[in-house]
Order: sequence, then structure tokens, then C-alpha cells
Amino acid sequence: MRWAYVLVAFGLLSGCERGRTRIDPPGQLARALERVTELTATAQLRPVDSAMFESQALEAEGASFSGFVEAAPGDYTLEIVFRGRYDGAGPYFLGRWASNRFTVVQGDAVTPVFATPLDTIGRDGDGGDDDADGLGLLDELLFGADIADDDTDDDGIPDGDDCRPTQTSAGRAARTGQLEDCDGDGELRPDRPVGTAGRDCNDEDATINPAAEDVCGDGIDQDCNPETCADESRPVITILEPDDGESVGCSRDVRARIQSELPIANAEVVFLDGANVVDRMTMQANGDVYASPPLADTSVFLDLGAQSYEVRATDMRGRTSTAARTMDLAFEVPVATMTPNMVGYRDAPFDVTVQASAAAGITSIVLYRAPVMDDEVNLSDATEVARTTSSPLTTTIDPTMLPDGAYALVPVVTDAVGNVLEADGDFIPDTRMDGTLGSDAVYWCLFDSGEDNVPVRLLIVGAPSLAPAKMRDHLQEAIDLAAARDPVADLVEVRGFGLRSDGTVPLDERTGDGGKWWRYVFFNFTDDRRIEVTWFSLADGEDSPVVEVTENDQFGFAYAPFGDISALEDSDVIAAAYEAANGCGMFTGSEDDDMRYENDDPFSTNDVVYVTAQDLTWKATAATPITEIFMCE
Repeated sequence: MRWAYVLVAFGLLSGCERGRTRIDPPGQLARALERVTELTATAQLRPVDSAMFESQALEAEGASFSGFVEAAPGDYTLEIVFRGRYDGAGPYFLGRWASNRFTVVQGDAVTPVFATPLDTIGRDGDGGDDDADGLGLLDELLFGADIADDDTDDDGIPDGDDCRPTQTSAGRAARTGQLEDCDGDGELRPDRPVGTAGRDCNDEDATINPAAEDVCGDGIDQDCNPETCADESRPVITILEPDDGESVGCSRDVRARIQSELPIANAEVVFLDGANVVDRMTMQANGDVYASPPLADTSVFLDLGAQSYEVRATDMRGRTSTAARTMDLAFEVPVATMTPNMVGYRDAPFDVTVQASAAAGITSIVLYRAPVMDDEVNLSDATEVARTTSSPLTTTIDPTMLPDGAYALVPVVTDAVGNVLEADGDFIPDTRMDGTLGSDAVYWCLFDSGEDNVPVRLLIVGAPSLAPAKMRDHLQEAIDLAAARDPVADLVEVRGFGLRSDGTVPLDERTGDGGKWWRYVFFNFTDDRRIEVTWFSLADGEDSPVVEVTENDQFGFAYAPFGDISALEDSDVIAAAYEAANGCGMFTGSEDDDMRYENDDPFSTNDVVYVTAQDLTWKATAATPITEIFMCE
């Protein structure tokens, strides 16, 4: 049988050679030479409707390949398979190039025509897509993707469907699209890795391409030609603050001057993460200056650090302009402390000091005095007491200048970038572990600010009988009140609940935990009559003192009368001795801090004092000198 010949002659370089016809190679291979070495090519002649012949290696001539393949007369296609090494590994399959169908006539030579794109994935067994992401190895090299990872940018979109395999902000290719025409609108992307650059200025939106009709005034260049609507006059935006890259705090806003021939229909701040909109805030106008709400009013928690944003303005005809900047989000709540730790009842001037600190520096501390009604601090009726631009703030408060009542002292602290520590509107103070009062801070910019509460101090004016009291402050009055009920009754116990480190019970406490009181117990051992005289704190809502008489007390009383009332040490001395004892805790003014005077007859003839604080118990003689009986245990 006489054979004809199929001429396989194509080069990787342009030009021609005498006696040889050149065929331009696939563009991918031209680019691949920048990253691929030891490129080889084999030819496979395939009869129509028949099995493929054996592969035949083609000869390399510089950057070209050529060869002759014998073939019987008939109809064929020719496939060229390319392989090469990448990073020293391989050889890898790079693509299969199939020619158009052609006819071989006996005695003639045929040069096939290759009019179809290079198939970079190939047939089963070629290994062109080992990571099964739908993107051939050669195309992954050209797009910069990882040949061993099916999702290079870890955005959940396989590389073969990802418009930008190395960028997490990109979208998924349309069903009708491919990576060189991701949105399937028939226009190629301008950044295609090989060949002539496309004209599609947004290859992820099929409504945007050179053939689209541009709608002037919507801020979108639909036809990829910015000159189409150039004759339309759009709003002019000048961002006033914050400056580009400026550090800003939670209470800062965005301000811009917007000038327009027509009224502005909408102005907003749009917060961006790449091309994605994170949140948006409507801006309000004051003349031609527009301001957003504070950053605390965003509907999402913005991440600290650099934050891109745009101011967008649209006029009544729908024409939109944008201006972009970046701010540095520095959300850190200022910290404030206030002394004295307790205020309570005062009838003479006293000093208050507010210490504050912040990473960005302090610009103002303002101390407010707010009335307290039914345990609630009414900040809406607050009065400014003092103000300073640096820490500390120290001021003198004169109770004699105030009407009788309860008042809260509450600071507001602002730092240099606009973070503010302030209480959350009208509030009922919380009691802290140290017995002081505080309020939750208004600070919405962070999911968890991690900061302490705003310090609060309570001032009571015009209630001297409910001042913080030591044991002896009401002792004589209690004796007189009991004697008026039963002159024979003897004092058998004195007890204080909620003792503080200064030996007083905060009877002036208007808010916080209740159950703090001084109680004086008397007993008539002949008639079994018990008399209790109690001063409750304001928080208990009682009209102190409360006198209760129990007739025929069937339980009697376990203790004998005191030996010498005048010899009993007052509660401040007892508290100091307790806190000085080895292993004893500190009084905090909580309900668990209990002090009880009694005579422990028949076990001894001594008047004693029991102290319980933080689950530690201490017992000592109640008269001078205080003799330790038990240590804290």
C-alpha cells in the first residue's frame, strides 16, 4: 500500500523557513515557556471513527517541533500532546491540541489546520487536572494558582470556577462562562493571561461590557467607556474628616462637603472589605456638609485597624459620585477610677478625684451630679460639676448647697480619637466586688470591650440619722428607745451587717444590695420580753429606727447582759484589729460581713465580739485590750 504523508510543522517562534509551512502554536504554550522547561511534543494521528494510532515524538528544532507521519488514504484528525517540567518536576501533561478534520490522498502531503483551542485538561489518564478543580495544570501556571490545591485562595470556589483563583474577593464563573470570559457575556477579560487583552471592564458582571447601554447617573460604567456620560454633571464630594489614615474612635463620625447642581436624594458612608460592602450608614445634611451617625451605630462590629470606606452621593436625577478613603479604627475604652471609694452621707464639703487613662490620651473628663429616685440614677437630669482636659480631675463638692436627697456622681471620659466612657442612660448602679458602685458603659463598637464599669459614687444629703454608722453612733439612742418600752430590759447583743473596712455600716446606701443594718437587742429575763432596735440602710426602704417588742419570748435568750457597756470597743477598733490579724480578710460592705457583740456566758465571763467576713471567722474580747481568742479560719 502506498502511504501519503501528514506534515506536522509548527513553531513556537514566528516566521517561516524555506520549504516549511509554519503554524502558530497555542498562546498558552508561548507563555508557558517562561515557567516550563524541557518542552516535548508527540503526534497522534486518529482516523475518523477509529482508534488512534500510536504516538510519534516530534523533533525539536530550537523552539519548534516538526515531523512526518505516514498515513493511508482516508479522513483523519491529528492531535499533538505537549509535556514539560515545572520547578524541576515532571514531565507534566500541558495540553492536547486537536486539528480540524482533513483528508489524506495517496502520494500527497497534508498540513493540518489547528483551529480549536488547546485542551489543557485532556483525556482520562493525561493527568492535566490532578487536583480535580476543573482548571488544567497549564492554565493554573498562567493564572498563578497552586497546581496541587483545588481551591488556592480557600474561598470555597474550586479554581476552575473561580473568576480569580488567587483572590478571595472574586466570584464564581457563570454557567455560560469560562475564566477568560467569567460572566459569559461574550467579552474577554482585560487581564487574560494569554492573547489579546479583552475589553470587559468587569468580567464578573454580565450587565457590564462594551456592548451594554450605559445608564448615566447610577455611578456604574456599564459600557466600559467613562466618556459616555462625561457631559453629565455629577455631585462633587470632598471628604472633610477623618483624614486619610487617621485613627478614629467609637464616637467619631464621617463628614463630607457635597456640592451638586440638583438636590441630593441620598448620601451615605459605605464600609468596604475589598469589593464587598460590610455596612452602610445614611448621612444627614447641614447645609452642604453631610455627617454620618457615630461609628458606634454601625449594624456590624467593624474590625480594628485599617478600614476602607466610600462616601456616595446621588442627586435627584440618579447621578452618583463616590469618594474613597481609609481610616484606622482604634476602639479602646478609656479607664476611669474615682476617689473616695465611698461617699454616702455628707454634711460638709469634700473633694472628689477622677483618674483616667487611654492609649490615645485623654482630652476631657467631665463629672456629673445626677438625682437618684427609686434607686435609679437619672442622667437625663444630670448637672455638670466640673470639667478638665487632662487627668486627674479634682473638685470640691459642698452638700450644704444642695437640696436634701440622694445624688450620684458619674464621670464621662473622652480620649483623643473619640472613644468615650459613659454610663448607659438612666440606670440602677451595680455593686462591684469591692463594694463600690458602677454602671455599664455605653460602648457598642466592640463585641466585648472587656473594660470595667463606669465608677459611681452616691451622695446622701439631709439624712444624718442614716449616715454611715459605727456601733456607738446609735448605742445611746437604742438604750433610750428600749428603756421607754421596758426599763428592766438589759442589752444582750449588738450586731452589724454589711460592715466596711472603716468599721461603719453604710446606712446611707440608697442602691445596691439591701440587708445592711445595725441592731441592738435587749432582753427582760423575768418577763421573757425581747426588744430589738434596728437602723436599716436606705436600700431597705424602712423608716429607721425600727423598734420591735416580742412579749413572752418562748425561746428566751442564750446570753447574759453585758458586763460593762462603756468598756466595749467601738466597731472601727474591732475592724482594724480584725484586718490586722494574720490570715483575716478585708471588709467590703457586703451582706456577708457580719460583726456581733455578745456575752458568751456560761462559757466565760467575757464580753466578746464575733466577726465573719469572706467566710472567715474571728473571735476576740470586746473590751480593751482586745485579746485574740481564735484566729481567722
